Amino acid sequence: MRDISMILKNVWKSLFLFSAISVIAVSTVNAQDAAAGRTLFKAKCTSCHALDAKMIGPALTGVSDRHPEDFLLKWIPNSGALIASGDPAAVKLFNENGKIAMTAFPELDEAKVKDILAYIKEGEPKPKAGAEGAAAPKDDTTSGLSIAGIVAIVLVAIVILVILGRASKLLERLILQKQGIEIEEDVPLKVGVRKMFKNKKFVMFFILCLIIALGSWGWMGMWNTGVHTGYQPVQPIKFSHELHAGINQIDCQYCHSGAFKSK
Repeated sequence: MRDISMILKNVWKSLFLFSAISVIAVSTVNAQDAAAGRTLFKAKCTSCHALDAKMIGPALTGVSDRHPEDFLLKWIPNSGALIASGDPAAVKLFNENGKIAMTAFPELDEAKVKDILAYIKEGEPKPKAGAEGAAAPKDDTTSGLSIAGIVAIVLVAIVILVILGRASKLLERLILQKQGIEIEEDVPLKVGVRKMFKNKKFVMFFILCLIIALGSWGWMGMWNTGVHTGYQPVQPIKFSHELHAGINQIDCQYCHSGAFKSK
């Protein structure tokens, strides 16, 4: 019987190829995810923009109708670079809004920008009709579609690995039969499982997968604790954020110190 380490080495090649395809698939599934875009918009855009009202920057509802997508994909992450390049549309937009420089967001890749645009196009989700004061459903920062896609890919990967293993074993037996080599009897399942868990490489791989799975589940659980649809931090002093944080440029942490200490 072939050594388990050799089997794992051969299977890794197939797993690597499938992982590359999976990454592309997840990127496609997550494209234009309005739920993820809402989270990004709230975190990065609300200090200067609103959907239906002009703040420091213009109202953003209908922005996809006013500008082509390829322009917005360049403008949102780094408007300064686009203006500096002399792009006519960028220069015009800059002048129309009082020549106020827009913050650069180099961490926003194309997929994240599309998520934000999808949220702007869809708008704020309307609350479902129900009893007054009823608890609002949780709004997961990681969308259900993304999680379902990842879980589905993992399950498909496991199925493919099992099929590849069985096919490889069957082909090996056929080749040995043609060569007239005596074929060893199949090892019972319990014995095979015990042998696998005695293999250090397999055990390390299993533990690594377990840590990643539990860590991801725990992180998402902690991140979403106490966050729900319509969540807003308590604001004891009523004033215009447009004036205070916008025009006067007062640091948000002057009033919201918890924003720095919390998640």
